[in-house]
Amino acid sequence: MRIPTLTTDYSLSELRREARYTLAIARVQAWATSHVPILEADLKDVGSAEAELASLQDKLEDAQAAVDAVDQHLDVFVLDTAPDAREAVQKDTDAPLWKALYDNQRPSDFVRPKLGEELAHVRKWPALLRAAASPALQGRVSACEALIKAADSALEGLSDAQSALQVFKSAKVPALVAKLNATRSALGSAGEQLAFAGKIRAEAAQGLFRRSTRNRSTRPETTDQLRADIAETEKLLIEQRQRLAAAEAAEKNEHEQAAQRQLDRQALEAARAQQAETAAKIAALESRLKG
Repeated sequence: MRIPTLTTDYSLSELRREARYTLAIARVQAWATSHVPILEADLKDVGSAEAELASLQDKLEDAQAAVDAVDQHLDVFVLDTAPDAREAVQKDTDAPLWKALYDNQRPSDFVRPKLGEELAHVRKWPALLRAAASPALQGRVSACEALIKAADSALEGLSDAQSALQVFKSAKVPALVAKLNATRSALGSAGEQLAFAGKIRAEAAQGLFRRSTRNRSTRPETTDQLRADIAETEKLLIEQRQRLAAAEAAEKNEHEQAAQRQLDRQALEAARAQQAETAAKIAALESRLKG
């Protein structure tokens, strides 16, 4: 039996279709019913991977939007600083302060790079603004420092989002593909062994996997298929949210119990201390009475 090998070149949508096809065939083959739970688990894994990929892509879009937004804010700040800087150097664009601020460029040219050269130059601005004789420029120091901090945070967020997506594609997807291939291999081998032993007809072990290749033109997805895929993905997400809620509730309960045990221990120690103090007072009073 030829078992087509899945590769990381397959999109998650293609992997889903391959997994669904084999699961559908296995469900109607009596000898393959014991493999159905494994195939269903694999299909759920693909659905989870699709949901995770969508989440990672959303986070990347959000991170890129954050970078673009802070770049725009930085541009506005740089351009708004120009009038105060011109006044401080009495419109002498050859003055050392102007050159230090705008790197021998017009402000409109200075802001063109996206959080690259512009941000590198603006990092020097807080010290320049603070040392300037102009109160107007000195008053812009805090805003400048806040923008630099926001830019660094946005760039870090973008880098983290890009790294997370890369890890997903380079580690999680290959692991998922390997798992799917292992399941397919085990299913195919089981069918071959049963056919060889004469327990099933050879034809019954055939057709577990798509006969078509990826080189063949793919039929366009139908609205019914897309609705079915969306419904199953939503079902998987509901199940995952339920499991997450249960895990969070158990964790919260454990933390509350631990906190209560700590309070009980502290109360017990306080009670023992008070008991010891009371016992000491009683002993002292009895001693005085005896005397």
